[in-house]
Amino acid sequence: MAQTWTIDGPRVIDVGDDGEHVARLEVSLVGGDLDVVTHGDSPTARVEVHAVEGAPLQVDWDGTRLRIVHLPVGSTLAELWGSRGAAGFFGFLGAKLSGIDKHRARLSISVPVECEVRIRTVSASALVSGVANSVSVGTVSGSMSLDDLRGAVDVNTVSGEVECRGIEGNLKVNAVSGGVTAQSSDLSSVRINTISGDVALDLTNPAAEIASTSVSGNVTVRAPYAGFDVSATSASGQVVAGGQSSSARAHRDRSKHLREGDGGMRIRATAVSGDVVLLKGTVAGREGSR
Repeated sequence: MAQTWTIDGPRVIDVGDDGEHVARLEVSLVGGDLDVVTHGDSPTARVEVHAVEGAPLQVDWDGTRLRIVHLPVGSTLAELWGSRGAAGFFGFLGAKLSGIDKHRARLSISVPVECEVRIRTVSASALVSGVANSVSVGTVSGSMSLDDLRGAVDVNTVSGEVECRGIEGNLKVNAVSGGVTAQSSDLSSVRINTISGDVALDLTNPAAEIASTSVSGNVTVRAPYAGFDVSATSASGQVVAGGQSSSARAHRDRSKHLREGDGGMRIRATAVSGDVVLLKGTVAGREGSR
C-alpha cells in the first residue's frame, strides 16, 4: 500500500505491510548523518529519524521502493538521479548549493539484506553495511563508509573520502579530488576514473581486472597475486609492479608494460602524472613488498 510521511522531528516508521517487500532504498540528504544496515528476518524496513533541521524529510513508499528526500521544496528525487545520473546529480547540486547547508538530518535505516541501495548526499556522512545487492553512493564532500557488501558497488565523489571494507563483487569509482580506499576486499572487476583523488585497493583475491583513468591521482593495488600483467600510458607517472619499475622518461611513446608469472592480476591504466603501483600482499594481511 502506497504511503507518504512528512517528518520534521524524531520519529520511528515501520515500512511495509503483509505481503510487501522493500526491494529498493533511495536516500537523498544535504547534511547530517545516515546509517543503513540490514536484517535477514523480515522483508520490511524501519526508519529511525533522530533529528531534522531545515526542511522536513519526505518519505515515500510505493510497495516496493522506499524513498527518503531532504532538500528544499521544489527539488525532487527525479531531478537528482532519475534520468540525469551521477553527472546530472552533481551538476544540479552545483546550482543549488547556496543556502542549503541549513538542511540537516540524522537517521538510521534497517532494510532487508537483499535490498538495492542508492545514496546521494551533499555534505552528509553515510554508512552502508551488510547489503547483498548493488549499492550506489554519491557525495559532494561527505565521507562514506561501505562495509561488508556483496554485489556491484558504484562510488561517485567530488571531494568526500570513501572507505570500503569487506567488499565482494565489482567496484566502479568516479572521483574528482576525493580519495577512495578499499580494504580486505574480493574484487573481480574495478573501474576507476579520477582527476586528483588517490585510489588504494587492498585485495584478498590473486586475480582481477582493473582499469584506471586519472590525471594526477595515484592508484595503488595490494594483492596476493601469482602473476601480473600491467599496461599503462602516462606522460610522467611511474609504473611499479613486482620489483619492476618503468617511467615515462624511459619510453618515448609513454607506454609501459610489465608482466610476471601467469598475468592473473591485470591492470590497464591511463594517466597524465599519476603513478600506478602494484604491491605483493597476502590474504592474512602480512606486510607486502614492491
